[in-house]
Amino acid sequence: MKVACIFGTFDPIHNGHLMMATTCLNYDFDQVWFIPSYNPFKVGKEFITPYNIRYEMIKKGIIYGCNIFVNNIEMAMYHEFCERNVMNEGLFPGNYTYDVLNRLKEQFEDIDFSLVVGSDCFFDLYKWKNYEKLVGEYPIVWINRKEENKIYCYTDFINLIKLKMPRIDISSSMIREMIKNEDRITFYVPTEVEKYIKDNKLYN
Repeated sequence: MKVACIFGTFDPIHNGHLMMATTCLNYDFDQVWFIPSYNPFKVGKEFITPYNIRYEMIKKGIIYGCNIFVNNIEMAMYHEFCERNVMNEGLFPGNYTYDVLNRLKEQFEDIDFSLVVGSDCFFDLYKWKNYEKLVGEYPIVWINRKEENKIYCYTDFINLIKLKMPRIDISSSMIREMIKNEDRITFYVPTEVEKYIKDNKLYN
Protein backbone atom coordinates (compact mmCIF):
# COMPACT_ATOMS: atom_id res chain seq x y z
CA MET A 1 0.00 0.00 0.00
CA LYS A 2 1.21 3.51 -0.86
CA VAL A 3 0.68 6.26 1.70
CA ALA A 4 1.40 9.97 1.19
CA CYS A 5 2.28 11.80 4.42
CA ILE A 6 1.48 15.48 4.86
CA PHE A 7 3.28 17.03 7.84
CA GLY A 8 2.35 20.37 9.33
CA THR A 9 1.03 22.37 12.23
CA PHE A 10 -2.56 22.47 10.90
CA ASP A 11 -3.52 25.39 13.12
CA PRO A 12 -6.18 25.07 11.81
CA ILE A 13 -6.52 22.57 8.98
CA HIS A 14 -8.14 24.20 5.94
CA ASN A 15 -9.51 23.28 2.54
CA GLY A 16 -6.15 23.85 0.87
CA HIS A 17 -4.71 20.99 2.93
CA LEU A 18 -7.58 18.76 1.87
CA MET A 19 -7.05 19.68 -1.78
CA MET A 20 -3.43 18.57 -1.44
CA ALA A 21 -4.61 15.24 -0.02
CA THR A 22 -7.11 14.78 -2.86
CA THR A 23 -4.42 15.58 -5.42
CA CYS A 24 -2.32 12.74 -4.00
CA LEU A 25 -5.24 10.30 -4.04
CA ASN A 26 -5.95 11.22 -7.66
CA TYR A 27 -2.37 10.34 -8.54
CA ASP A 28 -1.50 6.86 -7.35
CA PHE A 29 -1.73 6.78 -3.56
CA ASP A 30 -4.02 4.46 -1.63
CA GLN A 31 -4.21 6.69 1.42
CA VAL A 32 -3.09 10.10 2.68
CA TRP A 33 -2.08 10.63 6.32
CA PHE A 34 -2.01 14.01 7.99
CA ILE A 35 0.72 14.08 10.64
CA PRO A 36 0.38 17.10 12.93
CA SER A 37 3.63 18.37 14.43
CA TYR A 38 3.85 18.09 18.18
CA ASN A 39 6.51 20.75 18.57
CA PRO A 40 6.87 22.71 15.29
CA PHE A 41 10.30 24.14 14.49
CA LYS A 42 9.50 27.07 12.19
CA VAL A 43 7.04 28.95 14.39
CA GLY A 44 9.59 30.17 16.93
CA LYS A 45 7.94 31.75 19.96
CA GLU A 46 4.55 32.15 18.28
CA PHE A 47 1.69 30.62 20.26
CA ILE A 48 0.60 27.25 18.94
CA THR A 49 -2.82 25.77 19.68
CA PRO A 50 -2.42 22.66 21.88
CA TYR A 51 -1.80 19.45 19.98
CA ASN A 52 -5.00 17.70 21.08
CA ILE A 53 -7.13 20.55 19.71
CA ARG A 54 -5.33 20.63 16.36
CA TYR A 55 -5.59 16.84 16.16
CA GLU A 56 -9.33 16.99 16.85
CA MET A 57 -9.85 19.60 14.14
CA ILE A 58 -8.15 17.35 11.60
CA LYS A 59 -10.40 14.46 12.62
CA LYS A 60 -13.46 16.65 12.17
CA GLY A 61 -12.23 17.91 8.80
CA ILE A 62 -11.86 14.45 7.32
CA ILE A 63 -14.80 12.73 5.66
CA TYR A 64 -15.17 9.09 6.68
CA GLY A 65 -14.39 6.65 3.87
CA CYS A 66 -12.34 9.05 1.73
CA ASN A 67 -8.99 7.34 2.51
CA ILE A 68 -7.64 10.39 4.31
CA PHE A 69 -6.53 9.86 7.91
CA VAL A 70 -4.70 11.56 10.77
CA ASN A 71 -1.85 9.87 12.65
CA ASN A 72 -0.64 10.80 16.15
CA ILE A 73 2.89 9.38 15.79
CA GLU A 74 4.50 12.69 16.81
CA MET A 75 2.61 12.79 20.10
CA ALA A 76 3.62 9.18 20.77
CA MET A 77 7.27 10.06 20.14
CA TYR A 78 6.97 13.00 22.55
CA HIS A 79 5.63 10.75 25.32
CA GLU A 80 8.43 8.26 24.69
CA PHE A 81 10.94 11.08 25.12
CA CYS A 82 9.31 12.11 28.41
CA GLU A 83 9.44 8.55 29.73
CA ARG A 84 13.17 8.40 28.98
CA ASN A 85 13.85 11.89 30.32
CA VAL A 86 11.57 12.28 33.32
CA MET A 87 13.54 15.22 34.71
CA ASN A 88 13.81 17.03 31.36
CA GLU A 89 10.35 16.94 29.79
CA GLY A 90 10.61 20.63 28.97
CA LEU A 91 13.72 20.01 26.86
CA PHE A 92 11.93 18.02 24.14
CA PRO A 93 13.88 18.88 20.97
CA GLY A 94 11.03 18.18 18.57
CA ASN A 95 10.57 15.47 15.97
CA TYR A 96 12.47 15.57 12.71
CA THR A 97 10.63 14.41 9.59
CA TYR A 98 13.20 11.76 8.71
CA ASP A 99 12.96 10.23 12.18
CA VAL A 100 9.16 10.24 12.09
CA LEU A 101 9.09 8.49 8.72
CA ASN A 102 11.54 5.89 10.01
CA ARG A 103 9.31 5.26 13.03
CA LEU A 104 6.28 4.86 10.78
CA LYS A 105 8.22 2.41 8.63
CA GLU A 106 9.08 0.38 11.73
CA GLN A 107 5.43 0.21 12.74
CA PHE A 108 3.99 -0.42 9.28
CA GLU A 109 6.53 -2.52 7.40
CA ASP A 110 4.19 -3.28 4.49
CA ILE A 111 3.47 0.37 3.67
CA ASP A 112 5.48 2.50 1.27
CA PHE A 113 5.58 6.02 2.67
CA SER A 114 6.15 9.22 0.70
CA LEU A 115 6.62 12.78 1.94
CA VAL A 116 4.35 15.50 0.53
CA VAL A 117 5.67 19.07 0.39
CA GLY A 118 4.58 22.35 -1.16
CA SER A 119 6.90 24.60 -3.12
CA ASP A 120 8.00 26.63 -0.09
CA CYS A 121 9.19 23.52 1.72
CA PHE A 122 10.52 21.87 -1.42
CA PHE A 123 13.10 24.55 -2.12
CA ASP A 124 14.22 24.49 1.53
CA LEU A 125 14.57 20.71 1.83
CA TYR A 126 18.35 20.93 1.67
CA LYS A 127 18.23 22.77 5.02
CA TRP A 128 16.41 19.94 6.79
CA LYS A 129 18.16 17.60 9.17
CA ASN A 130 19.26 14.37 7.44
CA TYR A 131 18.26 15.88 4.11
CA GLU A 132 20.34 13.47 2.02
CA LYS A 133 18.96 10.43 3.82
CA LEU A 134 15.42 11.78 3.61
CA VAL A 135 15.36 12.32 -0.15
CA GLY A 136 17.53 9.28 -0.78
CA GLU A 137 15.26 6.85 1.07
CA TYR A 138 11.74 8.26 0.70
CA PRO A 139 9.88 9.46 -2.39
CA ILE A 140 9.14 13.18 -2.35
CA VAL A 141 5.80 14.42 -3.65
CA TRP A 142 6.11 18.03 -4.73
CA ILE A 143 2.74 19.78 -4.89
CA ASN A 144 3.34 22.65 -7.31
CA ARG A 145 0.63 25.30 -7.28
CA LYS A 146 2.33 27.68 -9.69
CA GLU A 147 4.99 27.76 -12.35
CA GLU A 148 8.37 27.81 -10.64
CA ASN A 149 11.37 29.52 -12.22
CA LYS A 150 13.81 28.28 -9.62
CA ILE A 151 16.36 25.66 -10.62
CA TYR A 152 16.80 22.66 -8.36
CA CYS A 153 19.14 19.69 -8.62
CA TYR A 154 16.96 16.60 -8.75
CA THR A 155 19.76 14.04 -8.81
CA ASP A 156 19.68 13.44 -5.05
CA PHE A 157 16.13 12.11 -5.04
CA ILE A 158 15.34 8.42 -5.00
CA ASN A 159 11.99 9.37 -6.51
CA LEU A 160 10.57 12.82 -7.15
CA ILE A 161 6.87 13.03 -8.00
CA LYS A 162 5.73 16.43 -9.23
CA LEU A 163 1.98 17.03 -9.01
CA LYS A 164 0.04 20.13 -9.92
CA MET A 165 -3.06 21.46 -8.22
CA PRO A 166 -5.02 24.68 -8.65
CA ARG A 167 -3.52 27.58 -6.78
CA ILE A 168 -5.57 28.38 -3.69
CA ASP A 169 -4.36 31.23 -1.52
CA ILE A 170 -5.39 29.95 1.89
CA SER A 171 -3.14 29.66 4.90
CA SER A 172 -3.75 28.82 8.54
CA SER A 173 -2.30 32.16 9.62
CA MET A 174 -4.70 33.96 7.29
CA ILE A 175 -7.66 32.08 8.77
CA ARG A 176 -6.56 32.91 12.32
CA GLU A 177 -6.34 36.58 11.36
CA MET A 178 -9.78 36.48 9.73
CA ILE A 179 -11.26 35.08 12.94
CA LYS A 180 -9.60 37.80 15.02
CA ASN A 181 -11.16 40.35 12.67
CA GLU A 182 -14.53 38.61 13.03
CA ASP A 183 -14.62 37.73 9.32
CA ARG A 184 -16.44 34.66 8.09
CA ILE A 185 -14.37 31.58 7.27
CA THR A 186 -17.13 29.55 5.64
CA PHE A 187 -15.72 27.56 2.65
CA TYR A 188 -12.16 28.24 3.85
CA VAL A 189 -12.30 25.34 6.28
CA PRO A 190 -14.52 22.23 6.48
CA THR A 191 -17.94 22.89 8.04
CA GLU A 192 -17.26 20.75 11.12
CA VAL A 193 -13.96 22.53 11.69
CA GLU A 194 -15.64 25.92 11.52
CA LYS A 195 -18.23 24.76 14.05
CA TYR A 196 -15.53 23.39 16.37
CA ILE A 197 -13.63 26.68 16.21
CA LYS A 198 -16.75 28.67 17.04
CA ASP A 199 -17.89 26.34 19.81
CA ASN A 200 -14.48 26.44 21.48
CA LYS A 201 -13.87 30.15 20.81
CA LEU A 202 -10.53 29.48 19.17
CA TYR A 203 -8.29 32.21 17.71
CA ASN A 204 -10.36 35.08 19.16
